[in-house]
Amino acid sequence: MNLCFLSYRGNMFCGGQGVYLYYLTRALARRGHNITVIVGPPYPAEMPWVEEHREINHHFWGWHQDWLPKPNPLSIFQPLNFLEYACRRAGFFPEPMAFSIRAFRTFGKISRKRRFDLVHDVQSLGFGIIPLTWTDIPVISTIHHPLTIDLRASMNQPGKNFMDVIGAIEFYPVLMQSFVARRLDAIVTSTEAGRDELIADFRIAPERVRIVGNGLDAEHFRPAPGVERDPNTILFVGYVDNPQKGFYYLLKALKLMPERVRLIAVDTLTYRIWAPIWIKEAGVEGRVEFTGKLSDDDLLKCYSRAAVTVMPSLYEGFGLPAAEALCCGSAVVASRAGALPEIVLDGKTGILVPPTDTQALADAIMELLGNEPRRRAMTEAGREHVIKRFGWEAIAEKTEAVYKEFTQ
Repeated sequence: MNLCFLSYRGNMFCGGQGVYLYYLTRALARRGHNITVIVGPPYPAEMPWVEEHREINHHFWGWHQDWLPKPNPLSIFQPLNFLEYACRRAGFFPEPMAFSIRAFRTFGKISRKRRFDLVHDVQSLGFGIIPLTWTDIPVISTIHHPLTIDLRASMNQPGKNFMDVIGAIEFYPVLMQSFVARRLDAIVTSTEAGRDELIADFRIAPERVRIVGNGLDAEHFRPAPGVERDPNTILFVGYVDNPQKGFYYLLKALKLMPERVRLIAVDTLTYRIWAPIWIKEAGVEGRVEFTGKLSDDDLLKCYSRAAVTVMPSLYEGFGLPAAEALCCGSAVVASRAGALPEIVLDGKTGILVPPTDTQALADAIMELLGNEPRRRAMTEAGREHVIKRFGWEAIAEKTEAVYKEFTQ
């Protein structure tokens, strides 16, 4: 098939959509499909198996840039640039909408030379996708979970004031994404939990949602050679300021654990507002190490060093770090939230605790830190479970089956 992928952010280190785009297109290319990708910044790593078209982004939001674009300030008067700038100044997050309009324009140019069998959007869901649905080309989108989940978590974040709540409402383009999603041919999601949330919050008809899963490169994610596991190190992988990720509760739990236990957070403190406040409030200064952005090899070393990886999320549409950790030999403690119970089988591949229960979280972590044989048994069972259910070749085969539903 000739497939066209759309993704408003493409880099693997800026979000799950970049990881999904990279590995799924690679697996589909190996199955013989011809793939074109229209993508926004941060751009993906080199993907020689696709034809890539890069869209611009003036970073009005991401870099808090409220001045005129460089190197040509007059380009602000181009209609789309001005719209994006105005949305940012009004407090709204403009990237998905602006990308979708630019992507539609690029798609029109490409499609004059090449006939596409299907368009696969990766969580952009901007208004610019709507005109594609007026053609005879099927359009589907991957949504791991609806943005209503993120919005609720952000509004309930500890320490939020009224203006923070208003900012959260402005930031998440819930109405746009739900409007677009209901008009596509199908929605692909990762888990039963994600399917249920999409039906409830985005009002998508159940018969239009397909559960395909998310993938993991199990050949890459394995214990790093030469790295010794530290029985007193726990790991958190994610955006620490995102209230949905539960970092606040992990810090509270860390305070309940012995001083010897140290936490490594795979994120940066640059531009983070809440994490420094939470660390001071919990009284765990000096016990938390931030790695900044990591290469794949350095991330593997973090997983291979940590005895336990913790996902204290309030909700997860998939929970990729849990799967990665298990494949690298790091035991997992996670919240019983969203899709995490579909990856972490309680008592078999990890331990699940109630969300926000800091005492239960601390107890589960300490239980595993003190029991190396149990950790090893859980990671062995976890790796087998992850490879069988979430390997990229299996995900590509299931995705291909969805494509065939709408192209044959």
